[in-house]
Amino acid sequence: VNAIEFQGDVIVAESYTKSVYRLKTGAAPEVLVSQMGAPAGLVALDNNLWISDQVNGSVLQVIQDGITLEEPVIIATELSSPEGLAFSAEGNLLVVEAGAGKLSSIDLNTGEIETIASDLQLGLEGFGPIVPSTYIFNGVTVDSTGKIYVSGDKSNMIYQLDAI
Repeated sequence: VNAIEFQGDVIVAESYTKSVYRLKTGAAPEVLVSQMGAPAGLVALDNNLWISDQVNGSVLQVIQDGITLEEPVIIATELSSPEGLAFSAEGNLLVVEAGAGKLSSIDLNTGEIETIASDLQLGLEGFGPIVPSTYIFNGVTVDSTGKIYVSGDKSNMIYQLDAI
């Protein structure tokens, strides 16, 4: 579903195997976490890596200070089909909640979750148990001025939001 560069390697979230892999040149894939509902979003900041689990409605941290954690740390639960992840200019974790049609912000220091935008046209129906409930990934990114962009699968558009 998703892949990003992290510390010179490629991190891949794969829904079919319910796992997240680290791919290093010339080495076998390393399983960072397995037995997830449906890994979707990936985001890295400094030497830290977070993953969204669309089926279980959670966000997990799997690498902290460059070290793969024995057990992922649960950052948030009870999210509605979390997909894309990014960091706001203020350092909060942004999460696209495709099932609720909204963009949320998580303060990693307090755990507080705030809705940034709602009524977004997100969350097309999937094709069954192998394909996630939204089969077109809804992503989020932040530009250098702090503006936020969210891709909307239902509306086939990109939402531009002012910096928060």
